[in-house]
Amino acid sequence: RINPEHIKLFARPEFNALQLQAIFSGLASRLTPEQIQIYANPVFNDKQMDEIVIGLKLNLTQEQLELLVKPELKWTQMQEIRLGFAEGLSLDQVKLYAKFEFNADQMREIRLGFKNGLTKEQVEFYAKPEYDWTQMEQIRLGFENGLDFKQISLYAKPEFNYHQMLEIRLGLENGLDLEQVRQYANPETPSWIMRQKRFKLENELKAKAIEL
Repeated sequence: RINPEHIKLFARPEFNALQLQAIFSGLASRLTPEQIQIYANPVFNDKQMDEIVIGLKLNLTQEQLELLVKPELKWTQMQEIRLGFAEGLSLDQVKLYAKFEFNADQMREIRLGFKNGLTKEQVEFYAKPEYDWTQMEQIRLGFENGLDFKQISLYAKPEFNYHQMLEIRLGLENGLDLEQVRQYANPETPSWIMRQKRFKLENELKAKAIEL
């Protein structure tokens, strides 16, 4: 049961109905008044408040909360930070993407890299604002599928869109060497032409394997 004194403490006119709902949700979850004071501030919208409540219920440390409780972050960015901690990522790992320059989609790709076992060096390779999330995804998948830095460097360039990156990545994963892939790895080449060239090279590779 919610303490009536606590209701009086937070039922203030500067909060709208949705913000009050998030505040009372914290009270119903038995958060302390001190914990609720962390987010009971009109600068946070109700969705931001909800993310902070979930973080408090996870018993995040003060250092972890400092990354999460920032009104400048959108609630979707807060969600990615909170999910990282919930999944067991370290403070340093979450710090790598808990930055205003990354949108929530980019944050997700960085979080997934750590979650899926990539090293810090591998994640740092694509954790750059100049890549959109679809480009980050292609670089992340390359590492997760066993490509090395030299192979991924062939397509980890902002001038390639993700469709082009996909064609280069698939060529490398399907056994083409760097010289073969360089035959079509050109930012000026549309992805559908890249695909045709990739198929041709892969078929030649299969034909040679059959001959052997």
